Amino acid sequence: MEIRDRRHLVYTYAFVFVLEHRVMGRQRSSTFEDIAVVVSRLPWWAGVILAIVFYVWLHHVATQPAPPPPADMKHMGESVVGQLWRTFALFLQYILPICCLLGAGLSAYRQFGSGRQSNTPDNVQHWSNAGTKAKREPSSRPSSPSTPDCPVCGASMIRRVAKKGGNAGEAFWGCSHFPQCRGTRPGA
Repeated sequence: MEIRDRRHLVYTYAFVFVLEHRVMGRQRSSTFEDIAVVVSRLPWWAGVILAIVFYVWLHHVATQPAPPPPADMKHMGESVVGQLWRTFALFLQYILPICCLLGAGLSAYRQFGSGRQSNTPDNVQHWSNAGTKAKREPSSRPSSPSTPDCPVCGASMIRRVAKKGGNAGEAFWGCSHFPQCRGTRPGA
């Protein structure tokens, strides 16, 4: 993507924002809220990059040493404007990145949903049990005091029935912390 295309994209976002919120809808309460809303329309990672760029650039401006006062009054205006810019940069180096990060957070919230699990194989219930070699019986935890402890981690064990392998259909004791712990004991 060329710089020209990127500028066009930024201008498009700005135009849509102004059209939606200033002309056709409610007005925002502050400029910083406007910035956060514009950034929220970008991908979340672009908002994070903008926050970093704003901080680095404004920090550079804010930490530049002040030039000595001019001897000639003709150049006093330039000196005052430079010092005002450094003062604004001192405060904006924190405020603008926070606005960008808020916008990036809103964008990530929109992208990944409101607490819903994403539809990746790791989070789908069907895949979370794939590869297990045992199935819990309907009574997953017997109430008898003869429930053995796991030989690996010491947690209580659950009576299971093997689904595959040479012991398919046979009962055995499996750790209640499976799949983190794979401790087993022979079934009685």
